[in-house]
Amino acid sequence: MEFELLNAELQKIGHSSNRFSDYYTQSRRSAETQEDRRRAVLRDLRLQKRDALLVSRYKNIFADVISDNEGAADHRDYATKTEEETNEIQAEHGQSSSAGHEAEDYSPNKCPKRRTEDKAPRLMLSEWLIEVPADFEDSWLMTICPEGKRCAVVANKGRTVIYSRPGKFLMDGTSDLPGGSPRNPNKQCYSVLDCILNSKDGQLYVLDVLFWNGSSLVDQSAEFRLFWLKSRLGELDHTTLISENEELPFSCLEYVPCDKTNMEAHLQRSPSSFTVDGMMFCHKDGCYFPGTTPLVCWLKPFMIPEILGIPVPDVMMQGMPEGYRNLSEHLLALNEKNIRAKDIQRSKRRSSKPGKR
Repeated sequence: MEFELLNAELQKIGHSSNRFSDYYTQSRRSAETQEDRRRAVLRDLRLQKRDALLVSRYKNIFADVISDNEGAADHRDYATKTEEETNEIQAEHGQSSSAGHEAEDYSPNKCPKRRTEDKAPRLMLSEWLIEVPADFEDSWLMTICPEGKRCAVVANKGRTVIYSRPGKFLMDGTSDLPGGSPRNPNKQCYSVLDCILNSKDGQLYVLDVLFWNGSSLVDQSAEFRLFWLKSRLGELDHTTLISENEELPFSCLEYVPCDKTNMEAHLQRSPSSFTVDGMMFCHKDGCYFPGTTPLVCWLKPFMIPEILGIPVPDVMMQGMPEGYRNLSEHLLALNEKNIRAKDIQRSKRRSSKPGKR
C-alpha cells in the first residue's frame, strides 16, 4: 500500500484540496466566503464520523516507507534541479514561506534512488488571512514561524527521515522520537511531525504532530495536538536528529491565544534566534487536514498592522516588498506573476518539442 492511497483517504475525510489548487483562487474569494468555508468545515467535523481504519492503514504503510529509501545516494535526476525550475516554483507560489509556499532546493548528497512523492505524508497548508474571523480571540492560536524549508519528519523502523513538503527525501538519521532510533525498531512504533527545517541555524522547528508512538492524532483538535506535542517532546532525554554530517535539535514553536494582548506581547518578544518568515494562525478545533484548509491562515510580518491592527518590531517590517500597499493588491500581483510565469514555461515547453522552432 502506498502513501498516495492514504493521502486519498485523508483527503476524503478532511475535505482538503490539492496542494496549490486554491492557493491563488482563495485570494480572490471574499472574506465572507472564507468565513463561510470555515464554518462549513467545523460543522462537518462535528457531524461526520472519521475513518476508524485510518490508524491500522498507516501501520501497514509505515512498515515499508523507510526501507524504500535505504541506500540514499547521488541521483542526477534530482541533483540537477535547475535554477530555472526553482524560479518557476517561486513564481508559481508567489513567495518563500514556512507556511508551505516555499521552493525546494536539491543537493547531490541528499537524493534518493527512487521517487518518494507518494511515500511521505501530505502536510497541512494555510490560506491567507483575508479577514479576521468572528471567533478569532476565543478560538484561534498564533505562532511565529522562522524562515526555512517546510518538511515532514518520519520516525520509523529505527530511522528518522526528513521529507520536503512535496515529498522529496532530504536527509535521514536517528533520533529519540518513538520509532526513530535503532533502540526501538518496532514496526508498530512510528511518529510523524510537521516541521520547519532551518539549515542556516541547524534547527528543526516543530509546528504540529500527526502521529506519536503509533497513535494517530490527525483526528484530534489542534489545541490537543499542540499540548500533546509539547508534553511528549519534553519527556524525551534528547530531542535531536543525528545524521552522518550534522545534528539538528528539535524545538517546539510557541503558540499563544489570538487576543490582542497576547499577540502583541508575543510579537514584541519574538525570538532573536531566527529570522521571522511569517505568522501562522490555526483554529483550536481544527483536525489535521492534508492540503489547504481555511482553519489555518498565514500573514507576513508587515501585514500584521494592516489586518490585525497590532504593531510589530521594526525589524519585521524590513521584509515589506517595495511598493506594497495592502494585502488585496499584493495577492492580485502575485496571481498575475503566477500567470505570467506559467505562460513563459508553456512557451518554453512548446518551443523545445521536436520539430518546433
